[in-house]
Amino acid sequence: VGVPDGPTQAYHTLEAAARSNPHKVVIALDVKAAFPSISRNAAHAIALHKAPCLATAMEHWYGEPGRKVYRGPAGTESIHTFTGVDQRDPLAGATFRVGQIHTLEQHQAIHPNIAHFSHHDDTYI
Repeated sequence: VGVPDGPTQAYHTLEAAARSNPHKVVIALDVKAAFPSISRNAAHAIALHKAPCLATAMEHWYGEPGRKVYRGPAGTESIHTFTGVDQRDPLAGATFRVGQIHTLEQHQAIHPNIAHFSHHDDTYI
């Protein structure tokens, strides 16, 4: 926390650990268009049980559809979004992370010797 480019440093630490333990691997996942693709409803349902404070913040932040403004040749048009979060949204990383935690926990239940680390939309297994 508070370390410049902390996620990159965490990844390099994992990479070094894997090099010193050749029988172990690090898998880096980077979901394309991760933030816009996350289901707010699914993430909120998980947050209610896993992170109630985040669930409350999500209710306030995402209580109304998001609004995008499109400026085209015919003028300005508002587009409302009902899924996904914005890249610079302060809750984006936590919302994405909590939205994928169920899948990661299922994977870890099947393979108990794995560990996972996530930061925003980057996940390392």
